[in-house]
Amino acid sequence: DQFSTAGVDQFCTVGNTCQHYLVWTSTYRYRTLKASLGKVLYRSINLHCNMKKFTVVELNVPVGHMNLVVRAPPGLSALEITEFVKERTSIRLFAKLPYLRKRNRWGN
Repeated sequence: DQFSTAGVDQFCTVGNTCQHYLVWTSTYRYRTLKASLGKVLYRSINLHCNMKKFTVVELNVPVGHMNLVVRAPPGLSALEITEFVKERTSIRLFAKLPYLRKRNRWGN
C-alpha cells in the first residue's frame, strides 16, 4: 500500500466517541483514484468502517486524494484507525483489481 497519511487530526466530541479527520494521498500525487478504482475504494472503506462499528461522517474520494471523517470509540487512536482501514482496503483493492500490482507506482 503506497498511500501516505498526509494529515491526521483528532477532535473529541462530548460523549463516548472521537471524531478523526484523515487525508490520504497516493505516492507522488498520482491521480489514480479514477472510475472503478475510486468506486471500489469508496465501498471498501464504508464496508470496513461498518465492520468495526466506526461511523463514517464524511467520505470524499476525488481523483488525487481521499478525505475521511470517522467517529470511533475514544480507546482507538487515529493511527490505529488509519492502519486498519488502509490495510483492509488495500487487500480488497488488489483482490478486486489485479492490474494494480503490475504498475510500478503501487507497492507489492
